[in-house]
Amino acid sequence: MKKTVSIFSFLFIFAMIIHPQTIIENPEKPLSKNFGRVVKLKEMMKISEAGDRFYFKYPRNLRVAPDGCIFIKDVEQFLQFDPDGGFAQNLFKKGQGPGEMQAVGNYFFNGDKIIVHELMTDKIIWFDSKGKFIHEFKINANLSLFLLFWNDTYYFPEF
Repeated sequence: MKKTVSIFSFLFIFAMIIHPQTIIENPEKPLSKNFGRVVKLKEMMKISEAGDRFYFKYPRNLRVAPDGCIFIKDVEQFLQFDPDGGFAQNLFKKGQGPGEMQAVGNYFFNGDKIIVHELMTDKIIWFDSKGKFIHEFKINANLSLFLLFWNDTYYFPEF
């Protein structure tokens, strides 16, 4: 064990000597004509967790629907907020039945409809803008990434 650690340490140090990090020297006067600008952030909206209705674990893929509603994908959650940031509903219902999901993949809007790709069972689920289940259909391929819905066509990458 000690021999392995010694060999690893030697190789690590040797690699640092052979390929040292490049030193970047910044000029005394910045090259940009607009240097020193400061961007001020302005809070427009705040969405806070509501532990009894939803919580954020790894929120991602935030999108704004045509009607102004905000959608956020999270672990076993597909959250909808009204245009003012108030919690509307969680469209995620765990299961494999109609309108149910194991994991939300990607999602898109088509007018007032929400199109969700369910990853685990590879199906496309349609909801209306109120979150009511419309229909779903199974995809007969193992497609891991729903890229786009445009002009009544579903786009997936070809592997």
